[in-house]
Amino acid sequence: MSVFIGWIIRLTLLVELLVLPIMSAELNSCPGILHEYATRLTAFEHLPGIDTTSTTADTQSLNTLLFVGGLGDYILSPAYVHQSIVPAIYGDKKLRQQWRVVEVAITSSGKGWGTGSVKRDAEELALCVKFFKELRPNGKIVLMGHSTGCQDTFHLITKLSPTPPLAGIILQAPVSDREALTPYPVTKTLLTIATSLINTPPSPDRPLAPRGKSILPIELTSQIFGLETPISAQRWYSLTAPPDNTTGFPVGDEDFFSSDIPERYVYDHTFGAIPSDSVKVLVLYSEEDQWVPAEIDKEALVKRWVKVMEEKGVRVDKERSGVIEEATHDLSNVDESVLQDVVSRVKGFLEWVGEDKCEVKE
Repeated sequence: MSVFIGWIIRLTLLVELLVLPIMSAELNSCPGILHEYATRLTAFEHLPGIDTTSTTADTQSLNTLLFVGGLGDYILSPAYVHQSIVPAIYGDKKLRQQWRVVEVAITSSGKGWGTGSVKRDAEELALCVKFFKELRPNGKIVLMGHSTGCQDTFHLITKLSPTPPLAGIILQAPVSDREALTPYPVTKTLLTIATSLINTPPSPDRPLAPRGKSILPIELTSQIFGLETPISAQRWYSLTAPPDNTTGFPVGDEDFFSSDIPERYVYDHTFGAIPSDSVKVLVLYSEEDQWVPAEIDKEALVKRWVKVMEEKGVRVDKERSGVIEEATHDLSNVDESVLQDVVSRVKGFLEWVGEDKCEVKE
């Protein structure tokens, strides 16, 4: 009975979305299916237009592109996904018959990131991968991350065990939060407070002290992220902790993309740690990324990552990976040619993943 009711709700939502008029560009109404991939966790699957010439009947063989955004993003954010990626894929007859695009909401989406962790994000994304793999057991799954979503993707593919069955990952704007936030004067003050809270043990008068879960002073965090996002000591430390003084190795849980990470660490723990037998990789860095300090050589950084992956046997898309000229962090306020450059690379990557007949390891 519960399954029947679930389908009624799903079909009702689908009908409502299909008939909902697009009142304005700001509303961003899109037809699709809202999936509950785990308790209180949802993913929105964009639907292609009705195509009477399509021969696709085996939905279990459809491939799925899962997308997860960065800090503050939610479904339909950033806009380039539903405004450019989705129309491009569904406007291509071959890709439309093979792929579906899904935007994933996790607990950290929207305003929830400040009290979350990259580990929780990755574990929830793994549940989403599992859901769609069970829904489409013969299809492939690619996970595309934007900004901090790249860190979630990286943690999932290099830290979780067993590794979720992904056929590919796309990293769009894989910037270092540590390097992005360091220029702000308040960052160091917040890090000092966060470190103190994390390291202060419970005392007789505060036996249940939250330590790392303590919320940092809003009058300080609001100088960067506004008044509506509470941020815990542990999350701030994870984002901004400086590298180890002796080894230079990252200390923060999500410090994967900083330009000063030693070569040995990159080989063993980040790009060199991507499974080489099953996962294909596409790296898309933005030339005009507002969150990357001007002194960082973006071209050299991406070439370094690609070189490490090649030497470790990782299946990197060297031809399409690189720095996107004139691209901003979330691809907003750019010329159409920039968006089409990104779209072309994503489409080419999906075609490459789709033609691979190798089985993705469970």
